[in-house]
Amino acid sequence: MGDLVRALGRSVVDAATEEDGFFTQLQDAESAIRDRIAAYLDAALFESVLASEVRALSTCGAFDRLFDLLTQFVSQVMSYRWLALSVGRPSHFGLHVHPAARAECEGEARQALDLPAETAILRIEDEDASADRPSAPPLVRPVELGQEIVARIALSQKGVGDPQDVRILDVVARELGGPLRIALLVEETQRAATTDPLTGIMNRRALLAALDVEQARSERHGYPMSLLLLDVDHFKLINDERGHAMGDQVLTALGRLLAHQARKTDLVGRWGGEEFVVVLSGAPEPGARIAAERIRSAVERMSVLDEKSQRVAVTVSIGIACLEVNDNAEVLVDRADRAMYQAKASGRNRVVVSPTVLRRTGTEIEIPKELL
Repeated sequence: MGDLVRALGRSVVDAATEEDGFFTQLQDAESAIRDRIAAYLDAALFESVLASEVRALSTCGAFDRLFDLLTQFVSQVMSYRWLALSVGRPSHFGLHVHPAARAECEGEARQALDLPAETAILRIEDEDASADRPSAPPLVRPVELGQEIVARIALSQKGVGDPQDVRILDVVARELGGPLRIALLVEETQRAATTDPLTGIMNRRALLAALDVEQARSERHGYPMSLLLLDVDHFKLINDERGHAMGDQVLTALGRLLAHQARKTDLVGRWGGEEFVVVLSGAPEPGARIAAERIRSAVERMSVLDEKSQRVAVTVSIGIACLEVNDNAEVLVDRADRAMYQAKASGRNRVVVSPTVLRRTGTEIEIPKELL
């Protein structure tokens, strides 16, 4: 840099003339030139570090992880009341806000990004964000990838704000498109691998993996677990008489109903064809029977209309198996399957519980009297 500054100084001296006021003024400006170059390099280095940190978010693999790390980084280089990121398809909305100003800031962010109240939100609350009142409209920037706008990022400045905030937000918005697209693609790939495309609930592979985890947790902590296996009654008749499209509508409606009926701690998935599985965490036999009857009754009342707006009658037969000693997923599902076929043989649209073989009571194993 010293050689560069001296060369610039010499060129200014050599080019200066009495008639040229501009060069005359710069004859003794070596220190000013040095300061300008240093400031330019500092600015370039700062933007390079910002860009590098934002690009590193491409390894996150999910929107929630990306937004969490983004807020951790941005809150270290600038101060703000709230920071929000919105993606259209698939729909995502993240908001970093101070706990004391949550409601007010959420309303401001939704208005700035033009998001309806029903848009689901990923909310991160901590004191890295400020609770100050706004003094200027929020800053909003598009996040682009190529010529496409993939998201929008918005920020409400703290107090009077800092001119540097605009520059930082511009760099973040410019560099965020690639990492965001990669994270969303990975998230979508993972979702597709674990979700049944027709019903939107877990597929068999994901359900088995989750069932193994839940079974291990149940055995470790000693709480009960029950599994319901549901099969749609006369499903082949629905397909034959009303067409496979109507059959798909029935399965889709049933998937939505089961997801709505289940608790957050329960597992719901499509086992295959017209069979579905619900795993009830912490539910002994009496609770499982109540839950199964509630589901059976809800399915019976479910309204599925054909192209002529005529209601399609749908019922299910349900088999219940409760977790016992030395059970694995295969045995548990097999016992529920046998109970479900017994429900079919008994007239359909009913619930049957698999008989108990071995059950642990405290530290002992109890054998039912009827088996002795």
